[in-house]
Amino acid sequence: LDQADLNIIQARNSITTANSQLARAIGRDEVTILKVDESIPNIATPTAVNFESLALATPQRTQAVLREKSADTTITLAKSGYFPTLGVSGTYGRQDDEFFPRDDSWSVGLVVNVPIFNGGRDYYATQSAISNRAAVGSSREDLDRQLVTTLSTALARLTEAKKNLEVAFSFLKATEMRAEIGRGRYNNGLLSFDDWDLIESDLISRQQAHILSQRDYVTAEAAWENALGTGSIK
Repeated sequence: LDQADLNIIQARNSITTANSQLARAIGRDEVTILKVDESIPNIATPTAVNFESLALATPQRTQAVLREKSADTTITLAKSGYFPTLGVSGTYGRQDDEFFPRDDSWSVGLVVNVPIFNGGRDYYATQSAISNRAAVGSSREDLDRQLVTTLSTALARLTEAKKNLEVAFSFLKATEMRAEIGRGRYNNGLLSFDDWDLIESDLISRQQAHILSQRDYVTAEAAWENALGTGSIK
């Protein structure tokens, strides 16, 4: 009985903690208990998967490619310091020795700047940009390998969690039938109290195992969708 009371206290505390985490995840300041009415989502587990193609479609990969393009642009800007610049200016006005001038005047100027030596600023800026581009490219290649590993691991865990849920459900149904038979035999005096208690305890254990397998399956689904860069919440 004491163990049952402890289990109830732990369950209530877990509900409170989970409620706070859920409220924070969905951006709500809830003090009351949130209720989840929807059933556990059941996504189709893919069988033949090209992890390389899936990795290319992830948001992390897209960000890495954009960083590479940004690094390429930085190199172009750094190299622009080597090239001459051309500027054109023009003026138009009137001049005269009277207060209201009547003679038109205009001028056009052409300025060409040729960089010769600026203390190596352009050279070192270019070399720095090239080194940064190499580092960004290496990071993207490492990310590609990491994404493939993450996706394959997430799918393996999802497959295992789904199978474990099916096994736990089968055991639960068998235990429920056994418990129902045991109650009938116990009520008719055909089963001892100790044997009946063992059957009921086994049923409770199977129920808890089934709930845990449901939790593990939902967690595995979330990890798989997170690896893909998608989600169930729209």
